[in-house]
Amino acid sequence: MSDSPKAIINDMAPLYMMCMAVGAPALGCMTPYNGFIQGIGNSKMSLIFSILDGFVARITLSYLIGIVAGLGLKGFFLGYFLAPYFTTIPAMIYYYSGIWKKRKLLA
Repeated sequence: MSDSPKAIINDMAPLYMMCMAVGAPALGCMTPYNGFIQGIGNSKMSLIFSILDGFVARITLSYLIGIVAGLGLKGFFLGYFLAPYFTTIPAMIYYYSGIWKKRKLLA
């Protein structure tokens, strides 16, 4: 069985796009909320969210869904695109709760 690389990519494209559609709402919301957190100067929270998104959530979810659940490549794609929910939801809670209004200004 010798499929060409182009045929393999064409077979994976619908799977990747389906997984991307699952994560699109979080990806769309993650940027403004994280940009807000950076804009108000809360570098500690920005660092925490970056580590949570880039390391903890993406790697852990991809491993759990891809390897442990046995979904293989589909699990890796899903883990990658579900990870932004782990930072978007806390960032939204931070913004809408108004906790950021109580931060002291440095200047």
